Amino acid sequence: GLPVGLITDRDLTARVLARRLDPAATPAAQVMSRPLVTLSADEDLRAASRSMRRHGIRRLPIVGPDGRLVGMLVADELVRLVGREVASLAD
Repeated sequence: GLPVGLITDRDLTARVLARRLDPAATPAAQVMSRPLVTLSADEDLRAASRSMRRHGIRRLPIVGPDGRLVGMLVADELVRLVGREVASLAD
């Protein structure tokens, strides 16, 4: 029940379609990104941003104290959130 890897649209494009593999016959373990970089649910958005930047990733699984997946933070959502915060400062 613990997350072990992540498959993104980029993974599918580069590791399956570009290699002309059969998606129905290709195991997830063969194309997923790993080791999986995660963030604890009690960390703040600054820690999330640092982790994304440090690891060059745009999707960050969020895990609870037991290591189980509780959410997913996507870079686009983080940018929108920060943008709203900056816009509210201008108001």
